[in-house]
Amino acid sequence: MLSRDSKILQFFFCLSLGDSSKIGKHDTKQTQWIVKMFMKLQRFETGLKLRDQGQKQHKKLAIKTLLRGATRANPCLFRMQK
Repeated sequence: MLSRDSKILQFFFCLSLGDSSKIGKHDTKQTQWIVKMFMKLQRFETGLKLRDQGQKQHKKLAIKTLLRGATRANPCLFRMQK
């Protein structure tokens, strides 16, 4: 009897080889569980990407407001920016 982890590894190994005949031998619960884990992982990665993009945009906005405030206080900085 194979453990759950080894079944998953075997499933992905069969997928990577393109051997779909062996994939059908897995029970549907196992396949559904693998698909669910993949979806969770994708959502997590997408969430991380969105968070990183948001942080980058926030930094850009913060830099712009700092520069705007600095250029109002010292117009020479505005000329140096261009």
